[in-house]
Amino acid sequence: MRSLRVTVASTGLAALAAAIALVFFAALPVQAQVTPPNVELSLSPGTSDTVEKTVGTPVVPPALDLCLLVDLSGSYGDDLTRIKNDSLAAQLFNDVRAAVPDSFFCSASFVDYPFSNWGVAASGDYGYQLEQDLTPDGGVWAASINSMIVRNGSDGPEAQYEGLYQMATGAGRDVTPAGASLGDIAPGQDPSWRPIAGVTRVVAITTDAPFHVAGDPSGIGGCDPAARPCDYPGPTRNDAVAALNSRGIKVIAIKAPGSGAEMNDVANATDGSVVSTDSSSSQIASAIVEGIGNLPTTVTPQVIGCAPLVVGFIPATRTVQSGDDATFTETIAVPNDPALAGTTVNCQVAFVTDSDLNLGVQTVHIHVLDVVPPQAACVEGVNPAGNTPKAGQKSPGMNEDGFYHIEASDNVAVAQLWLIDLGSGMHLGPLMNPSDIKYTQNASAPGVKAGSGDVDYKINGNGDFSLYAVDTSGNVSDPNPTCLVPPPPK
Repeated sequence: MRSLRVTVASTGLAALAAAIALVFFAALPVQAQVTPPNVELSLSPGTSDTVEKTVGTPVVPPALDLCLLVDLSGSYGDDLTRIKNDSLAAQLFNDVRAAVPDSFFCSASFVDYPFSNWGVAASGDYGYQLEQDLTPDGGVWAASINSMIVRNGSDGPEAQYEGLYQMATGAGRDVTPAGASLGDIAPGQDPSWRPIAGVTRVVAITTDAPFHVAGDPSGIGGCDPAARPCDYPGPTRNDAVAALNSRGIKVIAIKAPGSGAEMNDVANATDGSVVSTDSSSSQIASAIVEGIGNLPTTVTPQVIGCAPLVVGFIPATRTVQSGDDATFTETIAVPNDPALAGTTVNCQVAFVTDSDLNLGVQTVHIHVLDVVPPQAACVEGVNPAGNTPKAGQKSPGMNEDGFYHIEASDNVAVAQLWLIDLGSGMHLGPLMNPSDIKYTQNASAPGVKAGSGDVDYKINGNGDFSLYAVDTSGNVSDPNPTCLVPPPPK
């Protein structure tokens, strides 16, 4: 299922956000199904089979940590004013909470380092600041945003990479040379992301400016490194992206006019999404709600307890837009080990997202076939007198009394023994394994009766008989050997 885009007339932020939330999130399942949920196959040792697998993903995450990272440089002043006037924070909280009841919120801001030409110390510029740690309280969160103050930020680019890096690491950056008094960024400023499986972590960054890049020159001629950094001291793009990915944080880039390709790049590199707002930022609430419903989701199969089977998936992972199906080709192989014949392997495969959300579990039942036929044997048996007649006195290989011991062996188990009356062609049985029988050739109809004493069965036939066995897997031995008995007297 995919999300919907709608266009709503400009009737105020509340109506716009509510309309989009209604269309976007109504009646959406939190968890989708694995299809087929069960796999049951019968495979011989050394063989394999494939199963096409479809895994649904939720349109919105079942649990969400959402942090709003706001540009507080001077150029964003009109946007911040409208954010406050339109009660964006409260509206956004309500819209997101309606879509994801298990959601926590935090806020942070960035400007730039307080060194000319990057920032202005007198305006209180800073690289990054955590305004409010994660909280489930909408009033507390809204208050943190409504208390934000626009600073300066002097030149065009700002400290977006610093803000993103800190959101992931909290690793402070002291950029003040010894003896100077400006430029510190306090450590430990990352939000307290919930360490719970299934929580999607999102930073929604909103800015109207390009990003400063580590190493940018100060623009000050004759820079004194003892008084200020001469090259921009922030993290690199790769530092910020690696930090975000290491914490599983996705970036929703809310592009106001003036922001550049860096927003698209960071969102794409973290499996996030990109949305745009107009110059007034009146669309920020709906943009964030829309972005949450368009986050790429990476699904990974995790095989649980399937040894000695070899279970693999192509691809090993698949990334789809939230709400779309992830498809895999599953291969299940049985090693070429005869000892596995006749066994059944029961195991599971869990399909897990990059936020450790378990989308569903597939059960696997593989019956390993026994392909080895049993072996049957027919040997002379003990007669009622307690002795074994010596065969071949009248005819080679013939037991003149017709007493035989029949049995079969198999690598797994024998289910039944059968005789073939070579005179009539009838199959007589099933007989238990092993058995002692008295077999008589006569002109009567072939048949089997219960025996007595040391004889399990009394069998009549129209000729000699052949013996074969059937094992529990249905394999049949060759009809052999032929057991000879005297023909009826003439």
